[in-house]
Amino acid sequence: MPDSLEEILLKPIPTTNFLMPGLLPEQGKFIIGGRAKIGKSFLGLELAVNLVNGTPFLGMFPVCRPYRIFLIQAEMPRGLFISSRLLPLARECKNGALGRFFLEQTTSIRLDSVADVQKLKGWILDCKPDVLIVDPLDSIPSGAFNMAEEVNATLQVLNFLGSDTKTAVGLIAHFRKSFITRSGKRAEQDMQDILGSALFGAWADTI
Repeated sequence: MPDSLEEILLKPIPTTNFLMPGLLPEQGKFIIGGRAKIGKSFLGLELAVNLVNGTPFLGMFPVCRPYRIFLIQAEMPRGLFISSRLLPLARECKNGALGRFFLEQTTSIRLDSVADVQKLKGWILDCKPDVLIVDPLDSIPSGAFNMAEEVNATLQVLNFLGSDTKTAVGLIAHFRKSFITRSGKRAEQDMQDILGSALFGAWADTI
């Protein structure tokens, strides 16, 4: 039977634990989105480094302690990604942080495949990360991202992975292509313009 408001108020209020106070809750969901070539992946990597170090993100947002990160990266060849992106950031990793940062490069995982979802879950259980980051979102497809029903199925799988492994989930997402208005100006874009359905924006705790 559901509790009455009186019964609810007599019980201790559940607390919310944060990885980053007021910004990213434990087992939370977040999206880093923007236009192509604007620096989303760099920002995601900087966040990952701050999380494994336990240092403030962008020097402004506190991180409660060092965390374990699992990054799935599918946008660049492995050698180029390591030499141009990881090596410079690795110099910022301190006190065993490199051992808390896990990387998998793949373009073959699909969230509409039971076998692939179990493989991804296995990776997560092996790494035991506090945060999973997928860069980019469309590297783990599951049908058409402009179809609400198929997007909802994708989000349900991500919710399952996060809750079943007690992991926060972050997505690096492209905006859809912008357009020119009748006045000749490029239309302003926001998180409702994430490539695919607006459901992505509604899914995340932090954008």
